[in-house]
Amino acid sequence: MIKKIRRFFHKVRVTIDLWRHSPQLKQQIETGTQEYRKYLKIQLRRTLSKRKSPLRMRTKLLVDKLSEFVDLNKCDVLCIGPRNIVELDYIRSKGAKSVTGIDLYSEHTDIKVMDMHDMTFADNSFDVVYSSHSLEHSYDIKQVVNEIIRVARPNAHIAIEMPIQFEPQGADLVNIENIQALRALFDGHISQNLWVEEQPPHTPRNDSGASIVRVIFALDKKVVNL
Repeated sequence: MIKKIRRFFHKVRVTIDLWRHSPQLKQQIETGTQEYRKYLKIQLRRTLSKRKSPLRMRTKLLVDKLSEFVDLNKCDVLCIGPRNIVELDYIRSKGAKSVTGIDLYSEHTDIKVMDMHDMTFADNSFDVVYSSHSLEHSYDIKQVVNEIIRVARPNAHIAIEMPIQFEPQGADLVNIENIQALRALFDGHISQNLWVEEQPPHTPRNDSGASIVRVIFALDKKVVNL
């Protein structure tokens, strides 16, 4: 009974938050198609339901490994889909020169309300693009990849974690099969593969219920064809 009451009030809070934060996406919601507006609202509801998420083990693992390859003290970092400030704070704790997050809502000045399919940053803005469990929520993953390439600087480093081999449903839309499929999304734009890891679910290095891949690579922009 207590669990049912908690679930009820959780749904109420998310509904209220959705009403509060939808105006931040006013332009995207007003100009998009009916299908795309529905997509944005589903994703906004999902991220709001996890807005209080604590710092996850996966963030520490990927950021720690990234710091082995990159001098973050010299880097402007873009974090896609952090929900709240804890992911940004952890990247900042590793000495990052600057950290900017984008998500579909924001309660902190370091997180910009922005659609990852249509970022408003100038070309060549970031030395590092970090994305943990965001790309599977894409409406058009190739468009998101093109945006990542566009806003990244030449020789930028890209760090990504994604679930693989799952059944798409709800807000989880993009299922890739393996590491090769993830790298293929950036086909022609990888100058150096630096690190890769694949983990089954519920292991010491993967506390989620799906298998995951993690990759870090250096970006090649000389042949960009967006």
